[in-house]
Amino acid sequence: MATMEEAKNQKRKWLKDSLNKVTTEPVMFLYMFAFMLTSVVEQRFYVDRACRVDLGFSDEICTNIASNSSEKVIVQKYVAVFVQYNTIAMHGVPLVLALFLGAWSDKNGGARKGPLLAGLLGKTIYSVMFAVNAWQDSWPLYFSLYTATLPPALTGADLAIFMATFSYVADVTTPEERTLRITLLQVSYLITIPTGVALGKILFNATGESVVICFLVNAALLVVALIYAALRLNWRSAKRVMDTAKVVEKRKPFLCDFFDRQHLADTIRTVFRKRPGSRRAYLWGLLIAMGLYTFHRDESSLMYLYTQLTFNFDLNLYSNFRTYQSGVYVLGT
Repeated sequence: MATMEEAKNQKRKWLKDSLNKVTTEPVMFLYMFAFMLTSVVEQRFYVDRACRVDLGFSDEICTNIASNSSEKVIVQKYVAVFVQYNTIAMHGVPLVLALFLGAWSDKNGGARKGPLLAGLLGKTIYSVMFAVNAWQDSWPLYFSLYTATLPPALTGADLAIFMATFSYVADVTTPEERTLRITLLQVSYLITIPTGVALGKILFNATGESVVICFLVNAALLVVALIYAALRLNWRSAKRVMDTAKVVEKRKPFLCDFFDRQHLADTIRTVFRKRPGSRRAYLWGLLIAMGLYTFHRDESSLMYLYTQLTFNFDLNLYSNFRTYQSGVYVLGT
């Protein structure tokens, strides 16, 4: 009896210790699941809104856009240009923030929670405003750029979320367990890619093709991630104490502190400084690999247009294609 009781206690202790180690994994899961849930719906919205409002084609043409080849080409060209501008608006500001965010976060004792909450808030604003744009059926497509894309970009959005989640795990783990924990964090968002796309199609059809409801569900998932991060994570994750000089420096106004040119210098130095054991070459190899991966990742914003134009895919067929494609990618990873 005593042995059985000890075994139960050990299981409880193991479960408790395991749960205590969970940090940013649920955030990454909810964030990525929300994103994938509406990824195909968003592409379909662009085509439909451009057709009906911006280009003023009839309801009959836009409902059967796949059967109207000449109008389809016009809509495709219009949406392709919009996607390029939308991408620039989405990533322009975060690209600048990337030069400062990591160094600022490190200097302030691993201040990961603030950027993470800001990024999640930005993505929540994006989802809510996208739902508003879908609800206002007379608003042209570019209104979604001005009202949904630009404001969240000021928070760092995806950049801040990825930086904070991975850095937080690196801060709170030992070198021995870090590889496993980073892998689990990676898994927590990779599994949402095929499942999110598949469930997004089901949700879209079940709600009568309501873009509004899909994006409100997206926003609700992000709110849950926000609440979890606010309650569960520490404001500073690094296991070190800032020295007196850094504490004094921190008293500067936030914007002056964040955009300190020393942070830019630290970021550049991190990339170019010599490291033992050819580690600088490894770092550059990883940067090049990420750059090449970006080409693959960002093609998805135009893949819907391509499959619609070439193969006459509708949302259901394209969702199936993306589910299988991303499933193979996840299994290969």
